[in-house]
Amino acid sequence: MSRKVNMEKLLINGRNLIAAEALCNEIGNAKKRILDDKLVPRLEEFAEKEGLSLDSDTVCSKRFSGFYFEPSSWNEKYNIGFEFQQQNYTNLIYGIHLTDADEPSTSEKEQEELHQLFSNTSKKNKSKWWPWWAAFEYNNWTSDIFINIYKNPKAMAKLIINKTRVILKKIGNC
Repeated sequence: MSRKVNMEKLLINGRNLIAAEALCNEIGNAKKRILDDKLVPRLEEFAEKEGLSLDSDTVCSKRFSGFYFEPSSWNEKYNIGFEFQQQNYTNLIYGIHLTDADEPSTSEKEQEELHQLFSNTSKKNKSKWWPWWAAFEYNNWTSDIFINIYKNPKAMAKLIINKTRVILKKIGNC
């Protein structure tokens, strides 16, 4: 018998189905707690060292949740965002995220470097709120990714921090 058939037979029992449903309803909360307890503190530590503010919104059931770094000199007009475009921690993108509808004022050289860094951003997929962006290499965060974050939060923090540093180096502190 396949694993799926065995699982279905196990769940058919009324008490098992109720227990499975209760567990299922808590998965999002557990993932949020892993982010808030394991990953976000490392990102906060980095932000503090670099003089950045960090805004994190890690609600599983919400679209557009994520992590946003901002140098104070950017005056809350834009930030470096890592944002899940869909619920349940899926479709993670990163790049320059606008907090109001105006594009950041960047030099021609900075724009060229940003276009090289985010080569997938064209007029076709450029959005009002994300003038420069790319898909994060782990763009759908499955349970395996959350287990890895729980066991070794430094690894995912390092990926996010390194991408943030590259962007800061390219664009400077406008």
